[in-house]
Amino acid sequence: MVDKTNLGAASGTNYIALVGTKGGIAKTSTVVNLGGLYAGLGLRVLMVDADPQGSCSSYYNLAHAAPEGFLELLTSGTARASQISQTVIPRLDVIRANFKPDDLAWFQTHMQRDVRLKYALRTSAIADNYDVVLIDSQGAVGALQDGATLAADDIITPIMPHIINMRVFFDDTLALFNRLRDSRDPVGRVHVLINGAENTKISRQIVDDLRNTPIQSALGRIGVLSTIIPDMASVNEAQNARLPLHAHDNYRKNKRPCGAEYLHAVAGELTPFIRGRFAEGMPHEDWPADSPARIYLPESQLAQLDP
Repeated sequence: MVDKTNLGAASGTNYIALVGTKGGIAKTSTVVNLGGLYAGLGLRVLMVDADPQGSCSSYYNLAHAAPEGFLELLTSGTARASQISQTVIPRLDVIRANFKPDDLAWFQTHMQRDVRLKYALRTSAIADNYDVVLIDSQGAVGALQDGATLAADDIITPIMPHIINMRVFFDDTLALFNRLRDSRDPVGRVHVLINGAENTKISRQIVDDLRNTPIQSALGRIGVLSTIIPDMASVNEAQNARLPLHAHDNYRKNKRPCGAEYLHAVAGELTPFIRGRFAEGMPHEDWPADSPARIYLPESQLAQLDP
């Protein structure tokens, strides 16, 4: 593992889950692109695909396909090397979703269903070998989504600023967090990530409302990440090329920030110890001082970074 204490961070593994009660809100793309970025920063990263659709499992080509996967992780209650596949991206591994919903019927009534995944992911095979664990959860409400939420220290719930998505967030996603308030283990820090924001009047109004109106839940106030990721064609282009977004889109076009800048900004908010560091091969010296990737850096670091 990387010695993060030298980077101003506490030692140990960062557990981050992408959670939402609606499909199509960019949970998987956020997991795979953040995973690729963290690996590009030199960290050891594990993606955990807890969604039976398995989109995270198949995003990157594999250098090694493990014989087991998420089903064995959950049924055994412990992590083993035989469950962990290696992607072709250096330092980026994945526990693949090798199950169908019916395979986990037993889990719905398991005595420790709320925390079973959390404890499995904290066994030595993972905790001693990875700096960041990213969990991709399913959109369907149920024990598996609860388990993914409680397994993380930081929970990201993406919101695409559309009326329907807003209704689902306030009616269903907040209800999920409220319901988990009384779990045997506490819910981690919850962050809203505004993603896929379009340059339209209604989208801008929703973004303003999210940023300026406190979001209250039974857990207390839920924070909204300062970084807003716009609707970018490069996200789909990177997916088609099976590349991390930061590797595919790292040069500015028409003076607009590129995908790599936005990803660095999100990662800097979630894991402050990476601020001022850039993934290998990034032309960050060409990114201006107002780049999203630089906005959270102290003046001393900005002075060192600017050409």
